[in-house]
Amino acid sequence: MALSTTDNALPEDVSPAHILYGLMSAFALACVPVVLALVINLSQRARGAVLRSHLRWQRWSMLGFLGACLLAWSIPQVWLALTVLTLAVLWFANRIVKGWLRLADGLEMP
Repeated sequence: MALSTTDNALPEDVSPAHILYGLMSAFALACVPVVLALVINLSQRARGAVLRSHLRWQRWSMLGFLGACLLAWSIPQVWLALTVLTLAVLWFANRIVKGWLRLADGLEMP
């Protein structure tokens, strides 16, 4: 596992990011875990570059997903709303998997 520290420094604690990815992955429960994860994310103060990049990645992922859900909810045509919602779920799931795998490897998000 790659560490983003110097020789004498302690390894960066990225456990808050793991917890937030776990909450984000429970989005099928009516978006409540996503909103909770967003509130926790906004309250975090990241000291290391890896954690900071993942918190930013999560924040934009959650805001984009919630925005797409609101868009789907506001569309009167059911088939179009379901299409938007399906694409949003696939996009969000992809971002969760991509971010969590990079976090497990100790890599920053672009």
